[in-house]
Amino acid sequence: MPKPDKVIPSECAGYSVGETTASYGPKDVMLYALGLGVSTDPLDPLDLKFTYENAEDFAPLPSFAVVLSSFEDLFGALTACPGLPEFNPMMLLHGEEKVTLFKSLEPEAALVHKASIKNVYDKGSGALLVVVVESFEQDSGEKVCALEHSLFIRGIGGFGGDKGPAPASNKPPKRVPDAVFKKETSANQALIYRLSGDMNPLHADPNMAAMGGFDKPILHGLC
Repeated sequence: MPKPDKVIPSECAGYSVGETTASYGPKDVMLYALGLGVSTDPLDPLDLKFTYENAEDFAPLPSFAVVLSSFEDLFGALTACPGLPEFNPMMLLHGEEKVTLFKSLEPEAALVHKASIKNVYDKGSGALLVVVVESFEQDSGEKVCALEHSLFIRGIGGFGGDKGPAPASNKPPKRVPDAVFKKETSANQALIYRLSGDMNPLHADPNMAAMGGFDKPILHGLC
């Protein structure tokens, strides 16, 4: 089936991205934490619970939920959506993420992921896709978590669709903060984080980053 010249909202909303099964273990849990910059001080006992499998309270970071399903599988399915035109993958950016946990994540598990496009909004300069992914334990069928990805694809907006709801106002109070925490991002952090699933070359290859309009590879939006 030929791809449309512009986004067709009715062909996107409700589109089933598919169902996949995947497993993870302690090495995946630790690699994800290291990709976020955890344990830059290897003696910090608070960090070792996420980066050392023999720690008494070893467990995944709650945000590990965002890499449970394969981004490559998701991207491949999106390109097959009949309501989306052809687009340069270097023009795709992660705009927003909502995570709902229904139980604590285990150090290892086998899960079934079910994904679908919830909606697509016309932002003028691009299209904002809202994709929902629900994850279930393979054996029990119990729901583990639900994700709502907001993916912004530059260059395919202006199709006359709904602009979407206005973002909620967030005005910080005019006073000094209750606390300040500073942590430096390492120069190679994107190269580590991408090993947890988002292998988009935009985050590693200078030539690909240039195609997307960036001076150099950028850090992942969820890192």
